[in-house]
This record gives sequence, structure tokens and C-alpha cells, in this order.
Amino acid sequence: MACLLDVGMERDIHFMDKTTPAHRLAYWALAKTYGIDGIGYQYTY
Repeated sequence: MACLLDVGMERDIHFMDKTTPAHRLAYWALAKTYGIDGIGYQYTY
């Protein structure tokens, strides 16, 4: 699951910007599933 509220249309689930969430999910897959180092995909407190 990727948070998409910061993309810009928090009141509409059918937002216009599809590229930002696609990149976010792709980076997550590259880092977590494929084990590529150097890609930040998780926010730590």
C-alpha cells in the first residue's frame, strides 16, 4: 500500500496525476522485491 494523499487530490480517489504513484510503487518494488540498494521506499519515524 502506498499513501497517495500528498499527490494533490485528497478528496477524489480518481486523481489526474498517475505518474507520481506509479513511480512510488515502482521504487518500492525495485527496493523491496528485487533488493536494489540505494532506493528509499519507506519513511521511518
